[in-house]
Amino acid sequence: LDTFNAQEGARTAMAKWLKKTIKACAPEAMHGIVGEPKLDGLSVSLTYEDGVLTQAATRGDGTVGDDVTEQMLKGTSIPTQLDDAFTGDVRGEVIVPVAFFRALPEGTAVSARNYAAGSLRQKNASDVTGRGLCFVVHDVVGGADDYSERRAKAQKWGFDVAAPSIRV
Repeated sequence: LDTFNAQEGARTAMAKWLKKTIKACAPEAMHGIVGEPKLDGLSVSLTYEDGVLTQAATRGDGTVGDDVTEQMLKGTSIPTQLDDAFTGDVRGEVIVPVAFFRALPEGTAVSARNYAAGSLRQKNASDVTGRGLCFVVHDVVGGADDYSERRAKAQKWGFDVAAPSIRV
């Protein structure tokens, strides 16, 4: 992935491959392909009912995750109220920006992902404040059918959304 991100030639080759793949598929089945940067953090799903945040939970074992609502409220800038009556989930990654991680004292954490996960799992939610955590959305479940529309809605609500690196 580092090579892919660093070399424009690799991006061009990937875009050509994606276009070829789309042509090989049934046109009515294809709605396009979007490539996003891989964010190495902790997956979190925010549940909203009628536009009000009701829960933030980790993915856990795929069925049951940890309730991290208070930690997310203290450690990130997620909205508690949306400007419409959306009911559904906003899914994303809790990450630590590279610059923040590199400025930590040596030996604080093995990796930015471990630091983000450990920070969010603090028992005392107030211990999460000031740890540099960011929530970056990768999808909205329960919104529009179109992926780009869902991402635009998340931005309108005030969420950070990772910019696609390839769109075909």
